[in-house]
Amino acid sequence: MAVEINGSRPRVTGKILPDFKGQMVTLLGTVGEFDQNSRGLFLTTSDNVSVNVKFGTEALISEMTPNTMIEVTGQVDQSGDSMQGQCWNFVPSGEKSMDLNLYNLAVEKIHQLGANVYPHIDQSQVHTE
Repeated sequence: MAVEINGSRPRVTGKILPDFKGQMVTLLGTVGEFDQNSRGLFLTTSDNVSVNVKFGTEALISEMTPNTMIEVTGQVDQSGDSMQGQCWNFVPSGEKSMDLNLYNLAVEKIHQLGANVYPHIDQSQVHTE
């Protein structure tokens, strides 16, 4: 089953993924282990959380290699530790990798500042840890 990707969606980290059960999100990380049973993989997020990502039949898992940086957009399942979605290579092959620690810090700050600075973020989803 393909996930329809429309509209805006928050960028999240693995740590706060469970707070977005049933919602559409964008997650960045590196490819870990492949899960051939679910046509998916385990993504290591910018904050070092392993997330099980399931893809529809359109996913080209065979073209991905471990440690490839990808961006996944999809729906968080009700367990909060996995999602179904679509993915894209984030850093083109041969390019210098981006700093995931800096990315993680930026996402955390966006959620901490919340609706005061980013009015499209639902105030109920603001994290102040």
